[in-house]
Amino acid sequence: EMVNNAGLQFLYHISKLGKMFPDSDNFPYLGVTIRDPLDLGAMFFNRQSEVLHDITSPTHRDGNDNMREEIAAVFPPNKITAFDLGYQQRKQLEQLQYLKAGPYYSSVMKVISNLKQAIQMKRSPSGSILDGVGLVQIIRKLFVALESEDITVLETAFERLEKQLCDEYYTTWIQPLANMSEDKFLDTSQHNLDEYVSRCKIVSFVERVKQDVESRKKGILQHREEREKRELADKERQKAEDEATKAKEELEEAEDINRSLKEALKHTEITLAKSVEETRDLIHQAELQRVREEERRKNAEEMQKMLQTTADKAEEELRLERQQRSDLQRELWEQKSKSSKDDGASITFWRIIDTFIHTVFPLPPTPITN
Repeated sequence: EMVNNAGLQFLYHISKLGKMFPDSDNFPYLGVTIRDPLDLGAMFFNRQSEVLHDITSPTHRDGNDNMREEIAAVFPPNKITAFDLGYQQRKQLEQLQYLKAGPYYSSVMKVISNLKQAIQMKRSPSGSILDGVGLVQIIRKLFVALESEDITVLETAFERLEKQLCDEYYTTWIQPLANMSEDKFLDTSQHNLDEYVSRCKIVSFVERVKQDVESRKKGILQHREEREKRELADKERQKAEDEATKAKEELEEAEDINRSLKEALKHTEITLAKSVEETRDLIHQAELQRVREEERRKNAEEMQKMLQTTADKAEEELRLERQQRSDLQRELWEQKSKSSKDDGASITFWRIIDTFIHTVFPLPPTPITN
């Protein structure tokens, strides 16, 4: 047989516990793995049908059919899956290279893939996830409580189990948020809250945790908003102070520039007044020079006119003198011509007269005009 008596008894006890659950849909699936070199029975067409017959069929008449009926009530055929790995000698399992090349390794990988698809996450009747080490610890606590008769009704036990599960989830997902910084809390809180809500199915617990998380988130956001407002106000105040300081510095700089400009303007005015005075002196001196030059020019012109008048007068006097001399000489020559037949004494007489004329009326030098 695929399943021996010990296996049937274990499944029977599990089935009896399963009937105590309010909702059997949340009860786990059953997976059976065959690792022995057993031949397929003649009446079966595959391992699945053979395993279902051994576990759930009440036709064996071996004294265990009542257990099979109880098992079938909790584990119907659609919740039972058989996996046949085949047979592999132990020494061959130690040779990894040979193992991966053989059919046994392929069967194992196929079983793992089927288990991942077939096995669903364990949940409580209310939908809380039951998994891992936490589930083992809670079941142990529940067993101790049942043994000590602290819990008399199984429904109350499941309520306590749900609370303990929610407490475990709270410790895992919500409690670490208390020690987180504000930034990390805002980044992590929603994820942790979603994880907690997806696991804990007690509405009152979930609502209280939501309120606590949202309250702290709101407080953080409000505190951050107030801090940002203060920082903004500080920045605005600092900006105003900086602008006031800058305006004061600019005003002082402008005043310095204004004083410098006034001093430069005053110096320029003094220099300009001095330059104007010097220019006036130069103009006055130039005017005096011009007047003197004009007077010299006029004096020169008058001197030239006077010299010209003197020259003209001297020339006129010379002309008159020459004219008188010419007239006198003509008269003398006329008289000389009349007495040309006179003797030598007459000639000598006329020579004396001519010498007298030249002595008495000498010719003046010719004037030089500029």
